[in-house]
Amino acid sequence: MEYNGMARVNGYSSGQRLCSEYYPCEKENEMRYLQLLVIIMIFTCTACDSGNKPIEQKGIEGRWVVTNEEVDIEEFTTNYGQIHAWESMRVEQHLKEGMFVEFLSDGTVKFEDISGKYTLHSQDGYNYIDIIGDASESTHPIELRSNKLQLGLFILEPVTLD
Repeated sequence: MEYNGMARVNGYSSGQRLCSEYYPCEKENEMRYLQLLVIIMIFTCTACDSGNKPIEQKGIEGRWVVTNEEVDIEEFTTNYGQIHAWESMRVEQHLKEGMFVEFLSDGTVKFEDISGKYTLHSQDGYNYIDIIGDASESTHPIELRSNKLQLGLFILEPVTLD
């Protein structure tokens, strides 16, 4: 009992698919099951990713102090890639413990010894900051977690006036 795709075979019209030794019904059911699983995975990934909202400029404006808190480098590299870890190490001289970083509303960033411009953007569910100075430009992952700001491999806390 085979289906030739054009005419009636054993009482089935050409639009119906027959189960045969060449195309068993179990294979068709398995394919439908896999398609359903893929669709569920896509919706799940989309829902999980929607939690990473782009950082707004107002969220980082103000003066921050670099802490000695360590970032898990393995997790950081898994999330952002090794190139961003290297980029963070390149600007380490401007982000030592106790140093201040100030983000102004006009897009200016001030370190203790230099200043430049910054812009925020989001890509693939992650937030990044572009810091543009006189002699160089760099891009760093940035995360705002409750009262702390992670800039690359560095954790910053807001400076409060007492």
